[in-house]
Amino acid sequence: MMLELRTAGADKGTGIAALMNQPPFAGTRPVFAGDDVTDEAGFAAVARMGGHGVLVGPERPTAARYRLADVGAVRQWLGRRP
Repeated sequence: MMLELRTAGADKGTGIAALMNQPPFAGTRPVFAGDDVTDEAGFAAVARMGGHGVLVGPERPTAARYRLADVGAVRQWLGRRP
């Protein structure tokens, strides 16, 4: 079980936007993976910045452009080298 804390008026999208304005992230393309509805603001934010959202888990309506089946699939994807 997880508990998420945030300040009023903030969501994962505003958090990502704030991080993307800081070195070393400024000027890069964000990729954000998440597995629940609280991640939707993050998916939308990265799309606005030219990045990509990755839904983890079962298919559902989402702003994420891509989907991976589970955490194991995310680990495998991250372990790949170009």
